[in-house]
Amino acid sequence: MPLAGCGSGGPPPVEVIVHLERDTPKLGGATLIVDYSGAGASPVERSGGPACTTIVPFVDGRFSDDGAGRLRIVVSSSRGFRGPTEIAACRMAPDSAETTAKAVEGALEVKVLKAEGLDGAVVKLNSSSKRSAPRLAAAAPGNAGAADGASG
Repeated sequence: MPLAGCGSGGPPPVEVIVHLERDTPKLGGATLIVDYSGAGASPVERSGGPACTTIVPFVDGRFSDDGAGRLRIVVSSSRGFRGPTEIAACRMAPDSAETTAKAVEGALEVKVLKAEGLDGAVVKLNSSSKRSAPRLAAAAPGNAGAADGASG
C-alpha cells in the first residue's frame, strides 16, 4: 500500500502551520489535538509517523496520528514558549486535486488538550469560542518542503 503523498501520482501535498493563536503565559509544554477528519486531506506519513516538525526554536515535538482523523502534537521546551505562535508544520496529502490548502485550513480544528508551565504545573487556559481557538493555516504549496526535516 503506497504512502499518501509519496509519489503516488495524487495531488501534491500542502503544508499546514499549527498556530497557537491565544495569548498564553510562558509554557513548558502543551498537547494539541488536530482534528482533520473533515478536512479532505490527511498527514503525509514519513518514517512511521506524520511528516511534521516543530518550528519554534528550542521547542521539541512528538507527533502521532490515530488513523481516525486526529493528530496529536506534544511539544515541550526547557526555555519555554508563549502563544500566540506558530508551533509546527505538517505536510498534508489532499484527497483530490480540487482540495485546496484554504479548504483544508478551514476544516481543521485544533484544540489545546493540556498546557503546562515551566515548573510542570498545569496551566488553565481560558475557554474560548471556536473563532478564537487555535487554528491551522495552510502555507503556499511552494513551501511544502519545510516539513521535510521533521523532528519527532
